[in-house]
Amino acid sequence: TLEELRKSGVLPLDLKLSGLSEKDVRMLVADSLNLPPQKTALADDLAEVVMRKTEGNPFYAGEFLKSLYQENLIFLDEEEGIFQYDMLRVRARALSEDLLVIIAQNIKHLSEGGQSLLRLAACLGGQFDLRTIASCAGMTRGRAAGEIEELLIEGLIIALDDSYKYAAFSQTDDIDVTYRFVHDQVHAAAYSSLSLESRQSNHLHFARNLLETLPFEERDDRILEIVHHLNVGRELILDEKERLQLIELNIQAGRRARDSSAHEESIRLFGVA
Repeated sequence: TLEELRKSGVLPLDLKLSGLSEKDVRMLVADSLNLPPQKTALADDLAEVVMRKTEGNPFYAGEFLKSLYQENLIFLDEEEGIFQYDMLRVRARALSEDLLVIIAQNIKHLSEGGQSLLRLAACLGGQFDLRTIASCAGMTRGRAAGEIEELLIEGLIIALDDSYKYAAFSQTDDIDVTYRFVHDQVHAAAYSSLSLESRQSNHLHFARNLLETLPFEERDDRILEIVHHLNVGRELILDEKERLQLIELNIQAGRRARDSSAHEESIRLFGVA
């Protein structure tokens, strides 16, 4: 993470990107509606709503337009060969819901498998790898990569390297890919769609899976991640032996956090123990 990089002496360069201009949003909407150059003015009213709703954020603009299409507020005019929109309903839609709700509704249009995997990934954090999610989902890496393709196509996550292109065709479990949610709001929407009990259950399942499958050295390297999952799901731990392990692992993680100068985190972990 950025905080870990800073602690190790690496200073990341923060780039502040501005949003789309009104002209950019008009071009985006006109292109989305498949308008020819002589008819781009037809996009102006919708572009105004999109700009006001999203403040020029390109990701939000895309999600908002997608939601309008999914709800038939944007529809194909087959005679004209362009997309039209119901302006009164679009304005009402823009006023009624915030963007997090819109993203959550877009997630519901995924296949059942896509929704399940996205929610599972959300419990792993903003970034996750194919090996971990496949193991926790009880899938081969090839099958998991194939399921994840829907999330890539829908623009909800991105792959951080090119190996994702071949992962779905892999017949072995020696390939790995790192993915990241395309935006914090997508991660938040997917995570918030789970009940508290489902979140706890998923996190506890992740912790148990990592403890069981990771080599000892790697388990030690990922102790903070493992303990995070355990602590979220600790209310579901009933076995006395496992509760003692929870205490031991929190102490171990607390020492690791203390050694890396993450004092607040170490105090919190020691407090759980």
